[in-house]
Amino acid sequence: MDVNTSGHRLIVNITSLAAIQPFKSFGFYCIGKAAREMYLRTLAEENKDLDILNYSPGPVGTDMIDRVIKGIKDEDVRNSFIAMRDNKTLVKLEDTVGKLIDVLEHSKYTSGGRIDYFDR
Repeated sequence: MDVNTSGHRLIVNITSLAAIQPFKSFGFYCIGKAAREMYLRTLAEENKDLDILNYSPGPVGTDMIDRVIKGIKDEDVRNSFIAMRDNKTLVKLEDTVGKLIDVLEHSKYTSGGRIDYFDR
């Protein structure tokens, strides 16, 4: 990817499905993700010279998953994360980063819009 020296300004917000779908025991997380996503959508609308992407990487196999499994009170939510981990359905970091790079390199988004790893 070439470095753009034309003054082009890009913001990539790492968001989550939790920004648009409620999850038990994730109230503050959902609120924070939703608020930031709406702020950046509004910022893009008000500043056409900014390029803004809200990117949801999917459930990535990181230490956050382990923290959720160990710390979440809701048994159903904990079991769903355990199942994703045990069934190896968590997204690999290199896969979601690859998709993000592809989206950025080929401008496959609308400024202020949202792209999810699972979008095709």
